[in-house]
Amino acid sequence: MSRFISFLFGKKKSKPVPPSQSPPPTVYPKEEDFYHRYGLHNHNGKFSMVHHLVTNQSVLMKIISKERTIIENRVEKVVSELEVMKKLDSPFVARLLSGFQSANGLYLQMDVHEAQTFQEFIFFNGRLKNDHATFYMAELLLGVQYLHQRDIVHRNLSLDTLLIDEQGHLKIFDFGTAKARIAIRTRCYTLCSRPELLPPEAHLTGCYTRSIDWWGYGLVMLEMLGHPNIFDDVTVEKVKKRILATNKEDLQPFDNVSHVAHDLLSNLLTYDETRFSGVDILRHAFFEAIEWEKIESQSLEVPIDDFYVDDDTTLPLGKDLPPFEAIDGEDPFKAFWYLRE
Repeated sequence: MSRFISFLFGKKKSKPVPPSQSPPPTVYPKEEDFYHRYGLHNHNGKFSMVHHLVTNQSVLMKIISKERTIIENRVEKVVSELEVMKKLDSPFVARLLSGFQSANGLYLQMDVHEAQTFQEFIFFNGRLKNDHATFYMAELLLGVQYLHQRDIVHRNLSLDTLLIDEQGHLKIFDFGTAKARIAIRTRCYTLCSRPELLPPEAHLTGCYTRSIDWWGYGLVMLEMLGHPNIFDDVTVEKVKKRILATNKEDLQPFDNVSHVAHDLLSNLLTYDETRFSGVDILRHAFFEAIEWEKIESQSLEVPIDDFYVDDDTTLPLGKDLPPFEAIDGEDPFKAFWYLRE
């Protein structure tokens, strides 16, 4: 077990990524090669399952308006999202296949062929069984650790940034708020999640470390066990007051949540100086029955192998995007091209 933990959580150096280049135009996917099948519920962007006419496969696509990106001054963030996703290749992360663009849109094509967010799945099917929640929290643990090994912090873990894919496995997606080159003690100052998802140190001081992902992990665990976000409220001030008052010794018991699960939650939904790290979580009794090697290799039978999706449209991919005109002929998106080899 110790050798496995060393392999899993040992520090890895990622290879340097060369800067993006303007592409030969015939190599990359084209907007007209896809049509929209159904959208995914997500607060932070437009994600759709689309059909690729060339390969006759469905893939997950993030669709970004160039015009809105300029208006919202998000060019740097959008290009950063592409650069982060280029570095990722894990079974617990939505793997980027390509980044391409059209006259009005930017597209991130991912290697996911059928999916539903956990937000949608739980909404339609009810709370997960406890052993199912344990399985998916184990997969999420490996996914977050994979990111942190590469000094990447997600900063927005929630049920609507987690997918259940066509094989029944969990995948982290939506890296619109992710940030690279964040070492274990590096501080971040951008509050880029909804208030009810931010940890107490972010509300108190305006800064946080990558431990923010373990706070988000705790909120996801609570919801997978059948309980809504306990910090949500009608106003931002009330949300902030609830979060700042959190205390690991005072976390109230939850219905149908075991003492062991409650203990783990109390060590996650707390201030960063006492919050568990990934290694602490892995060693906790909540995961006592988990065979980590089999989770990592995805060789266990998945608890959920089917879900309902509704193919609601066959619209062209960029139909709803507003027109974009470059200012003074300058293209701020010239680096937004990528094709995984």
